Amino acid sequence: MAGSDPAAAIAAATLALQDGYLAALRIKATSSEALVGLAESHVQLARLAIGGEAAAHHWSEAAAAYQVALRWPDGLGRFEDRCDVRYNLACCLAQLPGRWGEARDLLQQLQAAGAVTAAEVAADQDLAALR
Repeated sequence: MAGSDPAAAIAAATLALQDGYLAALRIKATSSEALVGLAESHVQLARLAIGGEAAAHHWSEAAAAYQVALRWPDGLGRFEDRCDVRYNLACCLAQLPGRWGEARDLLQQLQAAGAVTAAEVAADQDLAALR
């Protein structure tokens, strides 16, 4: 993002979120690409917040954006791309204690579809809360 300057990174992610993805969604509310971009901006802001209410807010917003994007799977590209969005959703849900069951369900579905392995799940730090 903006190098090692956290304030600059937060400013860049906020700008992308507000002037980029939210603006695109005002034009076309069903834009899967804009929804995924919105989610990714929230993920970045959650990581920069490092815990607390602000981080939880951004993880929740990211999960919501990924869920809406999944309503229009054709806009997400190939099967692998759709699986990536589901995996990213699971990672967001894993950051929200009340939603760990949903995260586990998604990961089980992805494993059953051959989209992710148990080793990949075990190695992902975003999923540490599920272990």
